[in-house]
This record gives sequence, C-alpha cells and structure tokens, in this order.
Amino acid sequence: MEDKQLVDKAKAGDSAAFEQLVLLHQKVVYNYCLRMCGNREDALDLSQDAFLKAYKSLAFFKGESSFSTWMYRLTVNVCIDFLRSRKRHKSVSLTVENDDGEKEVLPIPDER
Repeated sequence: MEDKQLVDKAKAGDSAAFEQLVLLHQKVVYNYCLRMCGNREDALDLSQDAFLKAYKSLAFFKGESSFSTWMYRLTVNVCIDFLRSRKRHKSVSLTVENDDGEKEVLPIPDER
C-alpha cells in the first residue's frame, strides 16, 4: 500500500495504517536523528518524538508533498529543537580517570 493511502486511512482513525507508516519510515528517521545527535539513545527518543508529533499533526498534512518529505521536515525540526535545548543546558562531568586508570569524582569546591 502506498503512503498516500496509509495517510488517508490513518487520518480516518486507522491506527494500523499509521503503524505501517512508522514501519516504512522508522529506519530513515532514526538514521537521520543519529547523524544529528550522535547518540543512539537520544536518536531513539528523537525518532519516537518525531513519530508522536507526526501522529498528532497528521490532520494538518495536506498531501502537497510526499509523506516522507513531510516526515523528514518534522524530524529535522525535532532534532533542531533538541540540539538547541542541549546547547542551553551544558553539563560538565565531574568524573575523571586518574593515572592508574581508575575513575574518580572531582570534589565540588563550593556548594553554591
């Protein structure tokens, strides 16, 4: 079945049709997310977020482009939002490896 038919069925409330869309596009969406964030766990989360957003926004899909193009754009936006939020919330690890190869946690000099 083609994407257009699956989209029409999913818009009509057929969850199995949306599941088919996910199965057809999950590999491409995941690989894009992985390239963008560089972390497998984050890529899985971002892929799930992208498909959840697609499910919630399916009524707004007009069909002027292919579903894969729409899904790609949606995935790009999810990844950009993630990268922006990660940039705002930078963190520094306090775990370091000493000369013996053991991991140790650096002390925090000032609790404030």
